[in-house]
Amino acid sequence: MNSVFTARETNGTPVSPNAGPPRRQRTASSAELLLLCFRGLDDTRSFGAPTAGYCSVNQCFRLYDGTQTYLTVAADRARTGEVFESEPIEPDETAASPESTALAWLKSR
Repeated sequence: MNSVFTARETNGTPVSPNAGPPRRQRTASSAELLLLCFRGLDDTRSFGAPTAGYCSVNQCFRLYDGTQTYLTVAADRARTGEVFESEPIEPDETAASPESTALAWLKSR
């Protein structure tokens, strides 16, 4: 199950980005960063299930013998001050059908 974050642009047009394949996998990695972009904005609400929890920032380092390794070098921080690295992002509202729940919320605004 994935998460859906909804927001309204300044011109009042509703926006509902949906990251990840619906109901097959959890939203993960760079898609979690997209979801964090909306976290804490006015008139924004998230629906669905917790994300996979892959919010760390990784960097590739080349080793002396030419091989490479990736290391976690940072975590992500939402505008709310919350720091995410390896813990799932909880939605504002758990929903079995995040798309229809988000649509109903948008229509009520």
